[in-house]
Amino acid sequence: MTLDRYVFRLLLTRTVVAAVVLVCLAQVLELLDVTTQILERGQGIAGIGHYALLRLPGDFQQVAALSVLVGSLFTFTQMARTSEMVVIRATGANIYRVLRMMLPVAVGVALLDFAVAAEVAPRTQDALTHWMVVTAPPSQAKPAKPHWFRLGPDLVMVGSDSEDGRTLHDLRIYRRDANRNLVQEVAAPLATAQPSGWRLHGAVVTQVLEDHSDVSPPTDQDWTTPLTSGALQRLIRAGQDVSLSAAYGAVSGAGPSDRSPGYYETRLNRTFAEPLGAIVMLLLSAPAALSSLRSDQAVRLLLFGLSSGLLFLVADGLLTALGETSALPPVLAAWSAPVAFTALAVTVLLSAEG
Repeated sequence: MTLDRYVFRLLLTRTVVAAVVLVCLAQVLELLDVTTQILERGQGIAGIGHYALLRLPGDFQQVAALSVLVGSLFTFTQMARTSEMVVIRATGANIYRVLRMMLPVAVGVALLDFAVAAEVAPRTQDALTHWMVVTAPPSQAKPAKPHWFRLGPDLVMVGSDSEDGRTLHDLRIYRRDANRNLVQEVAAPLATAQPSGWRLHGAVVTQVLEDHSDVSPPTDQDWTTPLTSGALQRLIRAGQDVSLSAAYGAVSGAGPSDRSPGYYETRLNRTFAEPLGAIVMLLLSAPAALSSLRSDQAVRLLLFGLSSGLLFLVADGLLTALGETSALPPVLAAWSAPVAFTALAVTVLLSAEG
């Protein structure tokens, strides 16, 4: 076995174990809260398994970067404790080459995290939200509430939708001009999905003019729009996570949006910035490998890796929240923590290693 493969497998094994332990811990804590609720709905053990399976992508997304931090710290401290770093350095390899050996693990976690965060976790969370709604007993069922959203320059309200999302009740479309002035209202008691958009049944069109309005008699008409029943369902059932395609559609105006533009722009940037946390964690933990070379700094370097990694998670989450509420520009909110902590890790590494 070559040195590169040995170091790679060492980190990979510990990172996988850390990820499994952290995901299991997260699932146990969640199931402690919802198990009774699931059993009361008559879902049994299968329902608990179904809930855990749908939460699995979201739990992995939460612990992906942390698992790299834990795996890296265990790997580096073991290599330092068993003098493996001394042997590796005797071959002429420095800490930077060791990082290159380990980098594929962090990149692999980052790519998997990107795939999960971009599409998998938002969709499974939407499915879980819907499952919790449809399995709720009648006494806990919540009445449908009108849902407002933007679609390009227009405002749309849906009173309620069917189970499959292909039938809408009490649909209202408020069309606006370039100055965002209301120019037309379309009210349809019923709308059904079709390939090119929606069929509005009994639609009443009100033209809003400068000094009066014209109301047409009820007629059936087509609403040609890229809004599909699936996209509308995901919008209505969406939780905190928004998929990459949904965020891009909201930002570009091609898809529906029911939150502020800053929220969607932040989520769009976060989809690409968040996976970099795995690489940042690897860099933050790297100084721990040098503890055997400077024994007086052993505890300090280990604590630096652990504390700076946790601080990165806190700062990243805080900045993201500020971006989603439009308190910070989306690009600054999404990328500040990865860039700042990468610079910190490189600075400390250069200071410790030279």
